[in-house]
Amino acid sequence: MQTLKGNYGVTIFSLTNEILAAYFSSLEILDQFLSKGVSKIIELDGPQHFRNFPNASEKELSDLQEVLNRHNSQVAQLGIYVDRAVAEGQFLTEDQVVEELGKQIKLAKKIGCKFVRLGLGFATEKEITKILPVLEESQIQLVLEIQGTTLPNDESVLSHVELLNKPEFSSVGLLFDMSLCMNVLPKSYLTALAASGFSEEQIEKAISTWGSGSIELVKRLVFGELMRVSPNTFATSLALTLATRMGHTKINDWQHVMPLVKAVHLKFWDTDDENAALTGPMAELVSYLAGQGFDGPLICEWGGHEWSPEGVASTPVIQQHKALFDSIF
Repeated sequence: MQTLKGNYGVTIFSLTNEILAAYFSSLEILDQFLSKGVSKIIELDGPQHFRNFPNASEKELSDLQEVLNRHNSQVAQLGIYVDRAVAEGQFLTEDQVVEELGKQIKLAKKIGCKFVRLGLGFATEKEITKILPVLEESQIQLVLEIQGTTLPNDESVLSHVELLNKPEFSSVGLLFDMSLCMNVLPKSYLTALAASGFSEEQIEKAISTWGSGSIELVKRLVFGELMRVSPNTFATSLALTLATRMGHTKINDWQHVMPLVKAVHLKFWDTDDENAALTGPMAELVSYLAGQGFDGPLICEWGGHEWSPEGVASTPVIQQHKALFDSIF
């Protein structure tokens, strides 16, 4: 049995199926989800929730707070972004990037967040340095997300570990996404590959190449072979997922990163736990984090909605994941 102070939460990105269906507004979908009682801690994805992100109206903010209060819930984390392309051939300057990030951090403060999430590498080290005063004034932690096929010894990882170990960067940490440490390729993903038109032989080759643990071989297969014969755009998207979003490292490979981890994405694609496909890596991660007194958010993120059958409701899938998470304690 594991013990951990961290809090289980859910990112509303997991409800993308319902949001895209557009039968209800993002706020109504959030309200309906919170009423199920799966978690009182949530992550919002800024552009997905707010129509004019980061310029939320006072009514949007008050309506959100009313829903949160009704369910005794809180937004622990807000997903923020850097969109550098203003127009064709025109890009934000460094100072403009800092200004845009500052607006998003201030919005996070308004909705009561303790964390804002940004992809590792989205902002330069200079830009991160320049937003430190905003983070400190807002009393918010910035977490930089490491995910997918990123490797422990990537230069981007090592340089950020060195940077964030400096005392002045105490308001910045890392978010560890479980897609880094998958034991097997998800069954639902393999089913989707077959349905998209890839042959059994191609799929078997994808499985064995990914199982080798070499991301270079995986990328060579995807970009050199599968992409060239991809039968349709959906198949192309699935092939790209293999090369960019499905990591095959071990939790133990990330020891140098763990002291800086302040938040977690419990990324999963389906709830098949044969041979501890999900609970194995989760239990290992919990063991590491518990040993260093981790008390941040552990946020459930279902990514398999991208190839799930049309009309599949997200909440039951999330509830199944929560049951698996609870089983390791």
